[in-house]
Amino acid sequence: MEWHHPQSPGNKKRRMSLSEGKIMITVFWDCQGVILVDAMPRGETVISNAYIRTLTELRKHLKQVWLQENPT
Repeated sequence: MEWHHPQSPGNKKRRMSLSEGKIMITVFWDCQGVILVDAMPRGETVISNAYIRTLTELRKHLKQVWLQENPT
């Protein structure tokens, strides 16, 4: 609600454009920085397979991080 003069022109209504859809991005990090940024493909539903894929990727990246920090 706005206060205005009776003779002042009314506000123009803005139309919202349709969005192209949302995507979900999962970010994993530690005190050193970002470990993995995983974007779910458009249209994919969040089900156990999606979580398994993300966690599998995280595991691969964690192994790389641990190997870089602890070369033996």
